[in-house]
Amino acid sequence: MSKRVVFMLMVFCWILYQLLWYDACCAAGDWLQGPYVYALYSFYGYDKGDIGRLFIAGFGSSMLFGTIVGSFADR
Repeated sequence: MSKRVVFMLMVFCWILYQLLWYDACCAAGDWLQGPYVYALYSFYGYDKGDIGRLFIAGFGSSMLFGTIVGSFADR
């Protein structure tokens, strides 16, 4: 392989590592947030079923609107 190809491969691996690290930090923050949101909802008097429906509604709206907004952002 030429030096240019090796360099481009190293740059690609570095960028991939940075993106994976960022994604892992975001996922960890989201996972850590879940129990606190559950405690907050239960503090305000929501029962377990209502909290579950709120979580499902949040994930569903993220799936729907994230797909729509993402398609506009890619244009």
